[in-house]
Amino acid sequence: MITYTCLPTFKLQSMTTILIILNSFYFIILIVSGDIKDGGQFLEPNQNSLYSLGMLYPYRVKYEQEIQRLFLSLLLYSNFINYFSCQVAVAIFGSYVEKLLGWKKLWMISIFGGFGGTLLSCCYTSKLHINGVLVPSTFDGVLFGYTLLKWDKWSYSGSGRYQMVGMILGGLIIFFWQAWYWEIIDYIGILGSYVFGTLLAFAFAKQLMKMYYLSYPFIRDYDSDLKCVQISSIILIVVILGSEIFYFFWISQPLRLEI
Repeated sequence: MITYTCLPTFKLQSMTTILIILNSFYFIILIVSGDIKDGGQFLEPNQNSLYSLGMLYPYRVKYEQEIQRLFLSLLLYSNFINYFSCQVAVAIFGSYVEKLLGWKKLWMISIFGGFGGTLLSCCYTSKLHINGVLVPSTFDGVLFGYTLLKWDKWSYSGSGRYQMVGMILGGLIIFFWQAWYWEIIDYIGILGSYVFGTLLAFAFAKQLMKMYYLSYPFIRDYDSDLKCVQISSIILIVVILGSEIFYFFWISQPLRLEI
């Protein structure tokens, strides 16, 4: 019987914990070194503080070669509520991804999903954004892809597949609600990271399904099918990333905004 459990690998030695510590450390730096917004919500830094520590600004990324903003913006949060909810999401979704794929692929997924989401945002808007929600959104996408891969294998009572779907949808609702409530959070980036997470799950399909194959080693047809899924997903990821890079750096004309 396969059941869903929260925080399956969340412990002090896990990479999920290290990722949360990194996010927390950067948030503390943001609060201590910057200024709190007057009349804002609890521990809400002002825009100048966010800008100085890596806020996503497409104009400067393209014309001033400030590529680091594509990555540093993934460590920024609009206020304490945004920060805390994202760390809870990282703990839940990230620990599950780490259990399924291991700590090395967890970091790979964080970087590729976050980068893909921020770059997609740069292709569509010139606005300034923060993208701390993109990494947990990527993890959520990975679990969605995992659920699609294993859906027909969970078709028995007590399998937990509907609990997994509820968790995934709950995460998406929270992420997009935050982007709606705080305009500084990037909903295009959330969508992009979620899609990249799903594609990355397909790219690691054989590893995600390894327990099933250990139980049924005589099945061969699924093996060739998963190999096709993996290759197709990797090609699609490369094509999408390449298209984003080409469009943003060679075609788009992001506007210069007043800070």
